[in-house]
Amino acid sequence: MKNVNWMMTGGLLAATGLLVGCETEPAASEEVKEALEQRSLLTSVSLSETHKVDFWEYEGGDLLVKESLNVDRDFVEGRATLATLDTNGKPMADIYKNLAGGRADSGIVGLLGAADLRNLQRKQLAVPRATDLPAEEVPSVQGQTSVGLVTASQLPSPRQIVGNGVEKVSSAVACAEPAWDWQGDVGWFKNNFCGASSKFCATEVSAASYGWFRGPTNFKATGFAQSHCSAAHWLFQRKSYGGFPFYGIALATLDNRDLAPRTLDTEHWTTTGDRSWFAKVNSLTGNNRVGLAVIHN
Repeated sequence: MKNVNWMMTGGLLAATGLLVGCETEPAASEEVKEALEQRSLLTSVSLSETHKVDFWEYEGGDLLVKESLNVDRDFVEGRATLATLDTNGKPMADIYKNLAGGRADSGIVGLLGAADLRNLQRKQLAVPRATDLPAEEVPSVQGQTSVGLVTASQLPSPRQIVGNGVEKVSSAVACAEPAWDWQGDVGWFKNNFCGASSKFCATEVSAASYGWFRGPTNFKATGFAQSHCSAAHWLFQRKSYGGFPFYGIALATLDNRDLAPRTLDTEHWTTTGDRSWFAKVNSLTGNNRVGLAVIHN
């Protein structure tokens, strides 16, 4: 694993905001087993003290590019971010070069290119998927106060439903939020994460989740702890569907941790297998300051 540190100074973003969610649980008829994941960290790039991008290769043909950053420090003019890049169908080596710019290391490009090649070879050998994929369950939103969605014409399925619910929260007491342009914060997030290619986007909720749509080969989700005071919990899972002759379903928890206030976490997955994905973010104090944006093919 190769580690690169790029420390950049200067630059400041005024605000960011996103809050959304869609949540589903495995159907009772499914036989789902928790899977232990084998993975390798290919390289890690630090763009600042709070801006980090990791490149992972998982057993079974999944590639992950994962970014963590502080929205008020790391959206610097001239610095690319994974969250705002069009990554659909792009190999990891190209994503790295877009992020690195003139600082790209040829050794890292070669390392990631080799992983991309292995992924391509797996794709060429992959068994065709069944055309009669089972329907998944309906997503839902919890702890909603207001919602911002892309236009109806951009929503690919009527199963993407926004509803109301009550989120169980911790007993932690939030600090007093500063005077802040929350409307501008939310607008900035929508402009950067909820374009025509987004599948789901909502803002100003206490919990948001989306997933278990079977079949995407590219899945990108961004969770946001918008509050200045309260952290948020970030959960990211995947189901792998086995083929003939076993047809089992393996459930893997890929990320399960807290996001510090004012931080974004973006996960971009590429797979050659038969998968479905699930992402959820929820406030740890129950305020309406978390968000979620999802893009997939």
